[in-house]
Amino acid sequence: MWPSDWGSDPLCKIYSPREKIWKDGGRIKVGAGRDICYETTFCQNGVVYLLSNNGPYFGEDSPFFWPYIVAYDVENSITKFLKLPENSRRCIHDLDCRLSIFKWGNSGNSMRSICLVKLYNNVFSIWVRTDKEKSSWHQVFEMHVEDMGLEGSDLAVAGFTVLNGKVLLIATESMVYQYNLSSENSGKVEKICEHACGKDVFFHSFSSTLRSRGDAATKFAAC
Repeated sequence: MWPSDWGSDPLCKIYSPREKIWKDGGRIKVGAGRDICYETTFCQNGVVYLLSNNGPYFGEDSPFFWPYIVAYDVENSITKFLKLPENSRRCIHDLDCRLSIFKWGNSGNSMRSICLVKLYNNVFSIWVRTDKEKSSWHQVFEMHVEDMGLEGSDLAVAGFTVLNGKVLLIATESMVYQYNLSSENSGKVEKICEHACGKDVFFHSFSSTLRSRGDAATKFAAC
């Protein structure tokens, strides 16, 4: 919840299903330098992750010159600022550069973490956070969309997300694909469906995993 006072930190509210009330979860310090992008905000292992914007910023001496991730521990009401991987900084201030963060690893994986996805010049680059204390990252993927097996001559990416921890879901202006990032199945792109949502596509998962619809299930939808 954003306060009425300009520049104040947002207030976290936690809903208790048992008591059917909203409880005060403390204030999330988001920094005074950049706006926060809420489209990919998520909670992983009791921590809420928020990504700052990555547009041009004046003042290289500022701690907010480079984009960053806000990590808010809900139980302890503690905010930490995570640096992005240094090798992700190339052209990161370009207006055509798109950044997002997602969950990495599914509920049955003890190595659950977060990943950073960068799309620039139609090249996907993905880093996974490997050390929570040192905030170190490991790059696990980099590839141009033309080399991923997507069809058609116009391969402008309209939207993307990461599901199941290791599936990159990609929407062009007319089609949705999934690309498996796991080592045993990497390089296998699969066409999921067509869509009519145009140039701006946002994915919202209705389940913790991506799986076959089944005969009685409704069709997949992107909006």
